[in-house]
Amino acid sequence: MIVITLYSMPESPGNVRTSWWALFWEVLARNLKMSIATVDPEGRLLSLYNHPYPASQSQKNSPLMAAFNNFYSKLPGKFAHREEGQLVFNPLGLPEGMARLEDGSFLILGGCLEERDPQRLDKLLEKLDKLEAPARDQFWAEMPLVTPEKLKEYLSRVVDLYNSLQRYHSSSGTAELLSAVENLDRLISLTFNPEHFELSATLELIATFIVAVAGGGGAFAFTCEYPGKSLTLWSGEHAHVVEELADIWKTLCRTKEPAKSFADLAWKMIEAELDLTFQGVYRMHNGATVYLGFIGKERPYLRKVLAALVKKAAVALGVSSLFRVFQHRWGLVFNSIMHGIIVTDNRGTILMMNQAAKQFFCDYGVKVPAAGQKITACGFGRQIEEAVCIAARSNRSFMQKRSAIGEGDSLAHLRWDVVPLLREDGCSAGAVLVFNDITEPVKLHLEIQDWERLATAGEIAAGLAHEIRNPLATAKAAIQLARMVKDPPKQEELLNKLERELDRLNDILTNFLNISKPMPEKKLEPVNLNQVLNELLFLLNSEALLNEIDLEINFFSGKPLVVLGSSGSLKQVFLNIARNAIEAMTNGGKLSISTSLQNGCVHVTFQDNGPGIPEEYMATITKPFFTTKPGGTGLGLSISSSIVKMMGGELIIKSALGEGTTVNICLPVYEDKA
Repeated sequence: MIVITLYSMPESPGNVRTSWWALFWEVLARNLKMSIATVDPEGRLLSLYNHPYPASQSQKNSPLMAAFNNFYSKLPGKFAHREEGQLVFNPLGLPEGMARLEDGSFLILGGCLEERDPQRLDKLLEKLDKLEAPARDQFWAEMPLVTPEKLKEYLSRVVDLYNSLQRYHSSSGTAELLSAVENLDRLISLTFNPEHFELSATLELIATFIVAVAGGGGAFAFTCEYPGKSLTLWSGEHAHVVEELADIWKTLCRTKEPAKSFADLAWKMIEAELDLTFQGVYRMHNGATVYLGFIGKERPYLRKVLAALVKKAAVALGVSSLFRVFQHRWGLVFNSIMHGIIVTDNRGTILMMNQAAKQFFCDYGVKVPAAGQKITACGFGRQIEEAVCIAARSNRSFMQKRSAIGEGDSLAHLRWDVVPLLREDGCSAGAVLVFNDITEPVKLHLEIQDWERLATAGEIAAGLAHEIRNPLATAKAAIQLARMVKDPPKQEELLNKLERELDRLNDILTNFLNISKPMPEKKLEPVNLNQVLNELLFLLNSEALLNEIDLEINFFSGKPLVVLGSSGSLKQVFLNIARNAIEAMTNGGKLSISTSLQNGCVHVTFQDNGPGIPEEYMATITKPFFTTKPGGTGLGLSISSSIVKMMGGELIIKSALGEGTTVNICLPVYEDKA
């Protein structure tokens, strides 16, 4: 049975004072999870339904009661001439919607929060303390979250329904009744969302509405989704009869079409046992059935009401089935995904998260954020937090991003995507953050890099010993000769030779250090590749002209080609590759330099028509100290390859004897971070 707490309701306009009127509004208020109050033009409280904690304590607390009475008494004078659908704030600082009714009184809808802000909670607790009201932690989580815009929409629907019912009770006209039914239908539609919707509450509301407009009697709403699964709710008089009907309905629900058999049994039972009229309608869809019935005095218009409401009840049943299937199926998929997933509304408030996301917080010893908290409370850092807010409000997506959060032993590396959560109309209802903890792979990658650097250093050291030996031997010989030769010009020549060999030795050591000490990530910054190449064109054109090389430039003309790197290091790479190509074409030729954008990567291509590289050299061409040029150190391509890798890219060399060589530098496109 339905258990309702009724508040006393003084004489109201239209002389509507029956318990069923009060019962309907109480059920509606509980359905909306908000309070509904009416205040007369003099500021006296006429009725109050579903008064939520802590305001419900006003009858037990003198300071709180005085504060609310003062609040109600000032409403008419303070807000009588304001715009319809005004938001006011009650003595506890909570928002409430207020509007004037057609009978001159005021309707107030409230008992909700705009957001669960800890600072706002502290202020609320302070006010409760000042008003000597007991604080209760749970009420904060129970109060619904409603934006100011949504609260105004609910207020408008409730006012329309209230006014249409008042008009109906004053005139008892069919048109006014159907208007009230239509307004109820619109109001119920607002509750068809996961935060507010409950099938039993909706059916209870429909049943109490039928009883209220009929002026008594009893109404029931029975549903059956598939054989054996039923729901029965009723309201009003003749409870023992309806209970028998409910038992019959549950039995018939095991059959394929329960409604037809039930109508005959119910009519015979009621007509035979009671001097009352029975009216009932049913609706079947997709194997589910809804049956609405009324037991009471004859009402010629009531069948139209039942016919209209059974459609809405059938829709509610379909919504309930969909939510249940979605929650079950989605819950299984949602929690089986290995990536962490957090869903927020368009204000960045967490609505749900999967098991992987919760486990991530547990693994790092962080308290798991609860639904209703802001994404900013998760400690993800500014980059992710701003991406969620931007995606929720501007429909922008952020894909394949990386962030490091925390510090020391709690440092975590994340790869993440943020996408907007779009409604059917294309507007964003929130955002979805999908992240993967890549801390261990990052650590392993760094360790592998260290191992590679050590292995490379060992390989280079062996080559370095060999390379250093030649200039050292020459320098030593020059010093010995300088001691023996007394001729000043000859001594000057030997000293110049010594200086050149020392410079060569310094170059070898500098290049070695460039390999063994790679560029730190903090030096990386957004770099426009076309701009870098344009700064080198004068030098490249000069060298090409001196060596009878035809230089062809073909730069991408679309959006700027921006990568995350170092401008100086990229210049070093481009000059090294261009000079290699120019030096290879000893008898002149053609060098083509082009840029392009493909699949999220920027490509810088150097293509020459020189002699090409023998196939047996291709596997070792980027190894340190490998060279085919007289006097070359063999470190240029090795350093260039290391620089490109450090920027997250790849250096690819293709060549064929007699046809030329193509060097392609591929770097990931950089997009502005949130």
